[in-house]
Amino acid sequence: MIHVGYSIELPILRAAVPVFFIISSYFFFKKISTLSSEEQNKVWINFIKRALKLYLFWFIVLLPVTIVARRWFQDDIFTITWNLVRGLTIGSTFLASWYISAYIIGISLIYKFRRYKYLVGFISLGCYILCTISSNYCNLLDIQCIKWDGVSIYNSFPVGLIFIFIGKNLADKKKLPITIGIAGTIIGFALLSLENYLIVKYNLRKADDCYVSLLVLSPSIFILFNSLPNRIKTSTKYIRNMSTIYYCSH
Repeated sequence: MIHVGYSIELPILRAAVPVFFIISSYFFFKKISTLSSEEQNKVWINFIKRALKLYLFWFIVLLPVTIVARRWFQDDIFTITWNLVRGLTIGSTFLASWYISAYIIGISLIYKFRRYKYLVGFISLGCYILCTISSNYCNLLDIQCIKWDGVSIYNSFPVGLIFIFIGKNLADKKKLPITIGIAGTIIGFALLSLENYLIVKYNLRKADDCYVSLLVLSPSIFILFNSLPNRIKTSTKYIRNMSTIYYCSH
């Protein structure tokens, strides 16, 4: 719905990617929570291998579309190679693929520097604030969109760090009661509605990707649904695979 133009009318849709980062982080860190350091590293390596296989598969499948969309053949080989490296790390290769590399890099960074909890949290929050300023509040400070090598910072791994950090901290604790999820979701939705209203009223945005209130809404949505009993009869692996296919092919 975001990619067909409903994100401005329905800003709650912008919770989709943050919730994805929280879910991915939660299950990764939950899985390694009781393991030894050596076993944790094995899980991390397997996570990277699986994610890269998924990325490579869709990169190959969508390569004809990507070549046309990115106009790769209009450039020299050096430029094509550099654009490919840049797309694989801080941006996208096939369209809308940035979130895959973002969660690989983001989870790896939070995993490797998890002992520096407060520093990582502070840096992650700072990155998200920069992303928010660069999108919904760009006109407020009358600045250009913050980019590195032509890639918008809010479509790269810095935007996901705070939500991966939140997912990691949720995994370290016992499940929170559903009342926190319900209350947080209601409050977060109210704050998001107000924030979006003010952004529109004062013409603050150049893009609508990042809202401050998503820091309240997205974790609350996760807490709410994570508190519910699992009544799913269908294979969760099947659901996971289908959701990936839907996203990467849409």
